Amino acid sequence: MTATQLYLAIGIPAALFMLNFLGLMAGFFWQGKRFDDTKDVFRSDLLRVEGVLTSKIDGLAVRVKALEDEIHSPLVKR
Repeated sequence: MTATQLYLAIGIPAALFMLNFLGLMAGFFWQGKRFDDTKDVFRSDLLRVEGVLTSKIDGLAVRVKALEDEIHSPLVKR
């Protein structure tokens, strides 16, 4: 085996390995960016849902308070 053949036998698989590795790293980077984008969308959706639930709970608290006042009112005949 000549020196050129040896260099090619070692160099080509090493170069293919490095290209594969770089491709995998780029894929992980892209997926990480995509994951961050998805996380931001979920966070905004959760904040929106939290706001809706908070307003509904506040509305229920007002209605319960009105019912309690009505029940404890001295004008109500039982």
